[in-house]
Amino acid sequence: MYPKILSETETVNIALTRSLSRVGEGEFRLAAGTGIKSQRWDGGICRELRSLMSKPPADCLVCLPRIWYGMPAENFWRKFTEPPYSHFYNRDYVYGSAFVSRSDVVNEIDNPTYWGRFSDIWRGKDVILVSRSTKVLDLSLARSVFFTPCPPTDAYEKINEIEERIGLTSRTVLLAAGATATVLAARLSGKGVHAVDVGHLGRFMACAGAYTRDRRNLISDDYVTQNQVLHRRPEGYGGSGHKRRDEVLAFARELDAAVILDYGCGQGTLKTSLSAIGVTDILEYDPAVKGKNGLPKPAELVVCTDVLEHVEPDRLTAVLAHLFQLTLVGAFFLIAMRKANKILPDGRNAHLIIEDSRFWISRVERAGFKILRQRVSEGKEIRLWLTK
Repeated sequence: MYPKILSETETVNIALTRSLSRVGEGEFRLAAGTGIKSQRWDGGICRELRSLMSKPPADCLVCLPRIWYGMPAENFWRKFTEPPYSHFYNRDYVYGSAFVSRSDVVNEIDNPTYWGRFSDIWRGKDVILVSRSTKVLDLSLARSVFFTPCPPTDAYEKINEIEERIGLTSRTVLLAAGATATVLAARLSGKGVHAVDVGHLGRFMACAGAYTRDRRNLISDDYVTQNQVLHRRPEGYGGSGHKRRDEVLAFARELDAAVILDYGCGQGTLKTSLSAIGVTDILEYDPAVKGKNGLPKPAELVVCTDVLEHVEPDRLTAVLAHLFQLTLVGAFFLIAMRKANKILPDGRNAHLIIEDSRFWISRVERAGFKILRQRVSEGKEIRLWLTK
C-alpha cells in the first residue's frame, strides 16, 4: 500500500519553516541502481536516497509523487508504487508531495495565491541558491542572494565540496541540483539549516497560467479525432520535423537553450533527429498523439513548425498565448501560407488558416513575441525567430 501523501498546499506550507527533499522519477531510478541522464549511478547517492526515503529525517519533509486516479501520465507514475520502488519508502510515514512545484502535473496549483505562498520561502530573506545558473529561479523578492554553482550533470561527485561551501548558515538554502538536491536537503536539515529542494520550480513560475487553460480552448474534441485519423493513415502525417533540425539546433545554440519543446510534434521526427546527434533535452507535445497530449513543460526554446496553419481559426489566439507562456527565452515558428496536400476526414483542407505574412506577423506580435528575424516566401511559408 502506498503511504499517505500530503497535498501540494500542505507541503509548501511546511516548507516555509522546514527542509524539503523531493523524490521523483530520477531519484527512484538511482535508488534502484540505475543511472539517469543528469546523474550517473553511484553507490553513495543510492544509499543516501534509500535511507532518507525509508526513514525520513525528523527536520526534513521527504516528498514522494502524489498519485491519484485520472492524473496526467497515471500509468507512468503508478509504477513507482510497485517493486522494486515500493521497497524504499515506509508506509507508516506521511510524506509531502513531490509535485509541489509541478503545475504540469497538478494543474490546480497554477494560480497566483499558490505561487505567492511558495515565494514566501525566500521573500525578504537572505538566501543561498545552489544550481547550475542564477537564472533558474527569480529571486528578486529575496533580501540578498548568494550563488553557489554546481555542475549541471553528475553533481553528486561534488556534493561534499558544495556542502562545505554552504557551511552552517542561517540563510535559507534553495537547491536546484537534481538528485543531489534531494540528498543535500536532507544532509543540511540535520545540521539545522533550512534547505528546500525546489527542482524546476523556476520554469513553472515563469509560465504561470499555462496550466489553467482548458484543453478544449486549444483544440476541439472533434478536431482531435480528425487529426488522429490522419495520423493512422499509411502515408503518414506530421513527419516533417526532422527537416528543421539544423535551424532549430543553430537557434538553440544562439539562445543557449538547454531544453527544447516541440509543440505539435506529430510523429516526433525532430526529436529523433536531434537525439541522433546528442541533443537529448527535447520535450514533445501534440494533442492528437497518445502519450504526448498532456500539457507540456516550459522550455527555453519552443519550436512550432508546420503547425499553426492547422489550428482551428477560433482557437488561434489561445494557442499563440499558450506558446508564449511556455516560452522561457525564444521560439522558432515555420508556418505554411498555402493549401496542404492532405484533406481532413470531413473534407476540409488540412491547412485551416491560409493567410499572408502580414497576418502572421501581426498575430505573433499581438501574442507578445518579439521578432528577432524573419524569412518570408510569399504564398509558400514564413519562418520566424522570436524572443519574449
